Amino acid sequence: MTADTATHRLIRQRDVALSVLAEVSAAVAAGQPADATLARVFNQHPMLGSRDRRRCAHVLFAQFRWLGWTTHLAPSSLLHQVAWSLALEPDPASAAPDPAVTAWRAETGLTEAESIALARADLATKAALLRQHAPETHLAPADLLPAWTADALDPGLDLATFITAVQSRPPTWVWIEPYRRAAFAAMLTAQRLDHHLHPLLPGAVAIATPFQRQLLERAWGGPIQIQDIGSQAVAAICAARPGESWWDACSGAGGKTLHLARQVGTSGSVIATDIRPTVLANLQRRAAENRLTQITALPLDSANDVPPGRIFDGVLVDAPCSGLGTWPRNPDARWRTGPDDLARHAETQRRLLHHVAPRVKAGGRLVYALCTLTRLEAHAVTAWFLERHPEFAPDPFIDPLRGVTIDGERFIHPGEGPGDGMFVAAFRRDPT
Repeated sequence: MTADTATHRLIRQRDVALSVLAEVSAAVAAGQPADATLARVFNQHPMLGSRDRRRCAHVLFAQFRWLGWTTHLAPSSLLHQVAWSLALEPDPASAAPDPAVTAWRAETGLTEAESIALARADLATKAALLRQHAPETHLAPADLLPAWTADALDPGLDLATFITAVQSRPPTWVWIEPYRRAAFAAMLTAQRLDHHLHPLLPGAVAIATPFQRQLLERAWGGPIQIQDIGSQAVAAICAARPGESWWDACSGAGGKTLHLARQVGTSGSVIATDIRPTVLANLQRRAAENRLTQITALPLDSANDVPPGRIFDGVLVDAPCSGLGTWPRNPDARWRTGPDDLARHAETQRRLLHHVAPRVKAGGRLVYALCTLTRLEAHAVTAWFLERHPEFAPDPFIDPLRGVTIDGERFIHPGEGPGDGMFVAAFRRDPT
């Protein structure tokens, strides 16, 4: 390959990635999630190969993760913003240097030694190195988040720890039947995928190396259940017992629904409801794959309707929320969310809890879960609920991630797994 041909290819690769980024950025500015938009763009451009797609995805999410800094380093140039983002966050999937990415990083003017130092440094050191290179800027770790975040986080959470957590993409967590976990780990070792088993949560496996799901399922010989560590912890906190009836009132695609079904066994039942028929269809497919016939999926608005003629031993409300806990995986979400969203979601959460409470049997449990870490959606909502529903009281539970007893409410920090941040509260209805 001649030098001119190689240069032309690098320019084409760069232009493809920048074009995809510009299209997705416009969608994010309009309030659409980056991952769903990226999937749509890829479907519209089938000529993009797997390497181009991986590179585009890395460029995209690195850009949103470091946007709070790069807009100051290169306010008028998308190319230079991307260059700084890639210098701050190397691609973990590239075993060898990617020539295209190396060429983009060169746009920053950093030497090779400076690039290596910047990539390996912690956040405070990164900010100091950038200030040396661009002394006219005043960068700090807090600039990586919207300004309203500090006031919105629950006061018991440390802002600096939260910032560090959301600037690193966590591993992919998989749930495997506990008795098969050792075999699954052996398969991952054979595939040369870096992984570790959670020491307390049965079935939880973290895969640090990026992988293609279809190839991994082919090596495993069947479907795998990708489910974040926080979501697995919520299911463990539910602790449904064999023969019980449960209602998963905001089931989504049903990761926790599958756990509930396994907990109640064939003698129990689980009603899963969601307002989106497409996600319920996905849940039904997954239930069939796992031969969990005790699940019934119903299209239903749980804030206004209830499954007909039923009360339950337990109800899980994994409510819509502002999603701050998902920022490590979805860095674009921090730029799509505003303080007004917190109040709007808190109102929905109060309506949900108030509406489902009468469907919990005397002595039954109500579990409230959110993938966010704000006071307004967490402690403020549970305090409101307990004030208006004196028939419920906080229900202590064993923390599945630490093995200690919790009084009834628990923040799961995104750095703990690491994974998504969560808030979980459990209530018990008066048995009389």
